[in-house]
Amino acid sequence: MPTSFIYFASGHTKLHNRTILSVLSLLNHYSPAPEDRLLVYTDNPAYYESFLSGVPVEYKLLPEAKLKEMMGPDDLIHRVKIGIIEDAARAYPQNNIFYIDSDTFFFAPIADLLHKITPRQSIMHKFEYEMTFLGTYPLHDKDHFRAVYEALRQKTFYIGGVSVRIQPEDFASWNAGIIGLHHTNTAWLQEVYELTDQLYASARNHACEQYAFSYILQTRTTLIPCESCNRHYWHRIEKQIVDEFLQKRLDEAFARQPLARKIALAGDWCLGLLKKIPNHPYWLRYSAMIAFQERRFAEGYRLALRTLLANPRQDLTFFKDIAYHTKRMLLGK
Repeated sequence: MPTSFIYFASGHTKLHNRTILSVLSLLNHYSPAPEDRLLVYTDNPAYYESFLSGVPVEYKLLPEAKLKEMMGPDDLIHRVKIGIIEDAARAYPQNNIFYIDSDTFFFAPIADLLHKITPRQSIMHKFEYEMTFLGTYPLHDKDHFRAVYEALRQKTFYIGGVSVRIQPEDFASWNAGIIGLHHTNTAWLQEVYELTDQLYASARNHACEQYAFSYILQTRTTLIPCESCNRHYWHRIEKQIVDEFLQKRLDEAFARQPLARKIALAGDWCLGLLKKIPNHPYWLRYSAMIAFQERRFAEGYRLALRTLLANPRQDLTFFKDIAYHTKRMLLGK
């Protein structure tokens, strides 16, 4: 079945760099058929020309006015994902959809995965948690996750012209870094829009688009994960690690390499990043502080020591934080 591979990147150079890595990693593990389409929705097609020279990319210019339209009245950037998937489905209605977040890369073949996209099976990156988990957040959590839970418990939604009650017990959250959708099911995108907008209006949570995709797809199809072949480095610390890595490597010298060499290098980089990210001093330091906050003091000290071994040149804040948490431990706070 022909497939439309879809990316979106607009704004800062680092977002485009992530997309370049992801595209090259895709080509390292999949050979597109002539009827497949590789679509990059972006505000800066020229940036890609030297890095992806020879790649059959169809660039879809996404100027600021169009971007604002797709974000909707509440300026929800994640809503753009629905819009570009819908646009790709209109352009190539016989193609299955395989949407890919820019902050992902492939490290294993995906041909078998693509064959699993059927009218009754869809793909999302991975299972995250049951929606009832959001009920454990405090009533006024800063990220508004509890507001999603309360909206589901109390609100009546209107989807496809029908009033629907959706309870947290009815579905789970799946990560939307990858979305694989059969071409016969793209009509559901309008309902994803509707649920996203109504849920966001109540909860103001950035993940409402993900929850909408999760609900629609898992209540109508069987969801299949793809974390065994794709890494989604969505966390801000992980992004910082990858962005600094790519800034040093995506240069003019790389751009001049033959395409086959670029693809091979990207494949090597991705395998290296799988090992690098969890052992990077940025991630070790962040994990140490989380462990201290959660009163897992032994784990916090272990990770703090690993941080220093990985990079002894830590700033004064690092040591002040350790001293603060040591005081907490001694005082039993």
